[in-house]
This record gives sequence, structure tokens and C-alpha cells, in this order.
Amino acid sequence: MLPGRTNDMPFTVTVDRQPQYLRYLVAGPASLKNYFDLIEQAGQQTRDEKVPLALVDLRGVVGRLHLSDQVFIGEQVVRKLGHLERLATVVPDSPDSYHSEKVARGQGFQLRSFSGDTEAMAWLCEDAPVLAPTVPPFVRDAGAAGRPVVLCLHSNAASSSQWRALMDLLAPRYRVLAVDSYGSGKSPDWPSDRVIRLADEVALLQPVLAALGPEPLYVVGHSYGAAIALRLALEQPQRVSALALYEPTLFSLIEAERRAPNDADGIRNAVARAGAALNAGDPDAAAREFIDYWISEGSWQATPESRKPAIVASIANVRRWSHALFTEPSRLDAFRALTMPILYLTGDRSTAAAHGVARRLLPVLPHVRHEEMRGLGHMGPITHADEVNAVIAAFLDALPS
Repeated sequence: MLPGRTNDMPFTVTVDRQPQYLRYLVAGPASLKNYFDLIEQAGQQTRDEKVPLALVDLRGVVGRLHLSDQVFIGEQVVRKLGHLERLATVVPDSPDSYHSEKVARGQGFQLRSFSGDTEAMAWLCEDAPVLAPTVPPFVRDAGAAGRPVVLCLHSNAASSSQWRALMDLLAPRYRVLAVDSYGSGKSPDWPSDRVIRLADEVALLQPVLAALGPEPLYVVGHSYGAAIALRLALEQPQRVSALALYEPTLFSLIEAERRAPNDADGIRNAVARAGAALNAGDPDAAAREFIDYWISEGSWQATPESRKPAIVASIANVRRWSHALFTEPSRLDAFRALTMPILYLTGDRSTAAAHGVARRLLPVLPHVRHEEMRGLGHMGPITHADEVNAVIAAFLDALPS
């Protein structure tokens, strides 16, 4: 019999399988038996699935264990989960008040408690080096060399082909490059079993950037591509001369301000449903969840059949995209350093998540011009390409040469 008090009602445990770690969502009454059962389950699953990292969300747990019981928990964590490289917990109150962490860390085990998901997931992956690409990305190239360069970065579930019309519009005056991100279009898939970060997507662009001359570099991005563009500008502000962004999806900025429930709940839940569909072997349903969230209900059904296979193939990456966007470590204040001209476009019919990011970013960008496009949603650069492209082209043409 386990020491300490027990409770007849067990934990409810939901397991969310991410690319490199298991995430446990736990709810129920706090008892020593419940914690021991949870640790046993996590230990067995992470061993069987050869997962090096785990995150345990305890915000649904009611009550606290006595100090002596927390000591038992820390010791049991080391015994049963000592094979993990890192274990993060998300707790409902002060992380510093959990003695189980102190016991485990005192025995050399990497356990840390956090008050929010963003910090926890960033810590899990912080030691992973940025991965240099072994194969360069696929690049569409239009226009003549020696002109200012426009680098176009696409959204999730799309590819560089989304920018064909913009490339045709700009090619007479610029050299225009559109790049496929990892696992999209004709670029290589992500070649690692660890989670991806926006810094890795920026690293994929380095072979393209290294081949350019000293001409001005203007970066255009939509959604995930706009988030990559912002990360690139933070890393290389001297190289990026201007940004044209349509609704960057840096959900980490929402999460850093306030844990769920928050503006990112809609996309978080859509990704969870898409992930569940992928686990059930139904990528078509996963694509429906993702596309219907970003456009509107019924949009997937209305998508031309000829376009569906590429989207279905890419949707296998949905949890990877989500992780990169929810755990981006760049803090809001960091974006105050971006002094280049920035065009920030939003659609007035877009989602709470996209608008939530904009409300946080726009006040800190020093030289930003915001334009809200009436009647457009998050996928405006695809559904209303001519309208969006005209605004982007006018912005670029007005920049000093």
C-alpha cells in the first residue's frame, strides 16, 4: 500500500503525441496513488515509444499533496522517468512551491515546473541546436539578377506556388524568389525526429540568402511564412530591408501574455482535432479541421479535388507547425528592434487568433503600416490574391531605392 492518503477517484489522463515528446493533460483529485499511477503510465509509454521528453499539464488537478508526499513523488519520478532527458510540468500555482521538483533535481534529474505551456515547451527543446539543412529548399525564381530581391514565404498547407501571381506582378521590376518550407511543395521533409522551431525554418533559407548579392532584400510572408519572416528579421535585421506581412501566426505572443483560455483557443483546438484525426488514420478529416478553421465551415468540402492531395499530404505536419508557433521563444519586446519599414495586413473576417497576434505586435513595431482588408479572412492572399498582391506591390514600389 502506498504511503499517504488516497482517493477513490482516479486521474483522467489525455495523451497528446507530439513529434518528439508526449504531453499529458491531467485532471482529477490530488492523491499519492493518482500521482504514482500517472508516473507509472508515463514511464511505460515513454520507454515503449522511445520518447526523450515529456510535458505533464497538472492545471486540472484539484488539491495539493503534503510536503512529505511531494518528496515521495520526486523520488518516484527519478526511479520511473529517469530515462527521460527532460520532464516539464505545468502547474496551477507557483512553480517554486513544488518540492517534488527540488527532490528530483537534487538527484540530477532534469525536471522543471512552469506556470504556462509556452515556457515549458521552450525549455524542453532549448538545448537542441539549429539544424543546418542537408539539402537546399526548392526555390521559384523570376525576374533579373541585380534588382532588389523579394523573398516570398508561404502559409501552412500551401507551397511557393501560392505566390505565382505576385511573382508575375513583380518580376518586371524585382528579382522574386518563392521558397518551399520544410515538408512543403518540392522542399525536403524535416530530417529530424525532434520538434521543429522557426529558427530551423530560417536556417533552411540560408543557402538561398547566401547566394544573393548586396541588393535590398524585401521579405513577404503569409501566416506561418510571415512568422518565419519575422524570425529572420530578428536574426538578421541588417539584411532585411523591409517586410510585407499578412497575419503572422506567432501564437506564442498570446500564450506569453495569458494562458488558456485566450485568443489562441480556436487554432489550438483545431490542431488538437486534426491531430486526433491523424492518429485515427484519417488525414482527410485532419485537413478538413484545419482548412475549415482558417477559412470557414464547409471550405474543405468546396476545395477542388485536384488541390486536395497536396494539402492532405502536408497536413501530416500540423502538430509540428503548431509547436513552432506556440513555443517561439522571441519575446514581444524583441520586435521593438525591427526598424525597417513593415506592411502588416489583416483581414476583417479573420480569426480571433490572427487578430490577437496583431493586437500585440502592432503597437511595438516602430515603423509599421497596418491595413485591414475588408471582406477578407486569414487566407486572403490565396482567396483574393489580386487584391492582396496589389497592396503588397504598391508598398514595395514606394520604398526608397
